[in-house]
Amino acid sequence: MFGKLFGRKKENEPRAERPAPQVQGPEYVRFIGTCLGNAIKIGEDYGEVLDYTPASIPAVSRILDGYHQRYLHPEEDQGLIRNKADAFASVFGVYIGETLLRCHPNSGYGWAEKEGFGLVVAKGDGYHIDAIAKATKQIVNGRENGDEVESFFHVAEQLMEGTFRPGR
Repeated sequence: MFGKLFGRKKENEPRAERPAPQVQGPEYVRFIGTCLGNAIKIGEDYGEVLDYTPASIPAVSRILDGYHQRYLHPEEDQGLIRNKADAFASVFGVYIGETLLRCHPNSGYGWAEKEGFGLVVAKGDGYHIDAIAKATKQIVNGRENGDEVESFFHVAEQLMEGTFRPGR
C-alpha cells in the first residue's frame, strides 16, 4: 500500500541504474573522508568520543599512546603495527587537522598537498601544519621523547589564530 503511495517499485522489478556521483575537487578529498570515518570508528572501538573539538585531542593522544606501546613490543601483535603505523598516523593526523580547521574556520587555512610533505593544513604558500607527521612521531617515538599531539595541537591553534610567538 505505502509503496504505491510513495511511488516505490516492487522488489522484483528491475532497478534503474544510476551513475555514481562524480567527486569534484582534489583526489585527497576522498582520502580525508575515509580517514575521518576510520578515526571516528576506531575512537568508538576504544571507547573514546571524537567530536572535532579540542577536548577530543587527549583521546587521540591516548589512542596513539596505545599504538606506541604496540610499536615498542611488536611481538605482541606479530609486528602488525609496524606495517600499519603510517596508515594509523594518516587517520589520526587527518582527524587532528580537520579538528583544527573546524575550530578555526576563518583562519585562512585549509587542506593542501605540499611537495615534500604530503597532505597538510596550510595557509597559502606560507605556514603549514603537518599533523600526520606528528601522529607518526607519537606512534614511533612516544610522548616520553617529546612527541605528542596535544601540545602540537595547541601550538597549531596559536599559529592559526596568529598569536604564536616562537621561543615561548
